[in-house]
Amino acid sequence: MELLAYLTRLELIKILKVAKSKNYKAYSVFYLAYILGLRVSEVIGLKLDDVDFSENTITIRRLKGSKLTRNTLTNEMRIVLLYWKRYSKGTFFFDGLNRMWCDRRIKEYGSKAHINRKKLHMHALKHSCAVHMLMGGVDIRTIQKALGHRNINNTMRYLDVSNEKVDRIQSALDELLNVKAE
Repeated sequence: MELLAYLTRLELIKILKVAKSKNYKAYSVFYLAYILGLRVSEVIGLKLDDVDFSENTITIRRLKGSKLTRNTLTNEMRIVLLYWKRYSKGTFFFDGLNRMWCDRRIKEYGSKAHINRKKLHMHALKHSCAVHMLMGGVDIRTIQKALGHRNINNTMRYLDVSNEKVDRIQSALDELLNVKAE
């Protein structure tokens, strides 16, 4: 199985910090992709009608499986979306953005944040969302729902990443205790 590309929490914070200082639109796209576990096309496809500010909710149109998920807005989501609602000239929050623009920005700001990844791309934010939830103790069914996966097998692949971290922790503990395999 192919290893999923995800960012550590520290790497994510660094990229968001650089993006926020350089380009608020890039920050907004990165933040929403991560916090909601979205694909790049789902972020740039967010419509003004998808957000109900009076109910404090956002409806996500998941591309795979034509599934809708509904989330409660956090304070930061609300701030970001209200900001872009003011500047929107049409149907979408992020008028005129495309995948290429997003991928260029994440590579650029990843580099400025000193994150050395050969293949840093927007989808790493969705993977990071799932991995961070799993490592934070969120159960697999809740992650499945949050990511809009119909098939639990799509969500189960994040377990391999989590198990890999457990193996590293156990190895480090062995070294700490100076236990040698005999």
